[in-house]
Amino acid sequence: LWIGIEEEPLIPTPEIVKFQVYPNPFRNRIDIRWQMIDGRLKTKDISLKIYDVSGRIVKTFNLASCFLLPASAVSWDGRDDKGNMLETGVYFILLIRDGLEPIRQKVVLLK
Repeated sequence: LWIGIEEEPLIPTPEIVKFQVYPNPFRNRIDIRWQMIDGRLKTKDISLKIYDVSGRIVKTFNLASCFLLPASAVSWDGRDDKGNMLETGVYFILLIRDGLEPIRQKVVLLK
């Protein structure tokens, strides 16, 4: 006699195999690149946001307008969503994937 519940098999979650941010520190522009190994994660399922040290979102990228997966990239010129140049300092880039732990990268903006 066996009593239990049937479990669905685990489906491997799409992971990022490469997440590169360079140059770091940067002055004029920083390139943010990522590459997926599983094409089931669509562009609408991820977002890219940049935060200042106080935790305030300073820049949000519309990834739906980016080149489609598996490899994608954006450039950031150190400006906020309003087009203002940000101050010299530390910022945090977060690649947020639905249902998965965000990937974080600390960057330094120089003048």
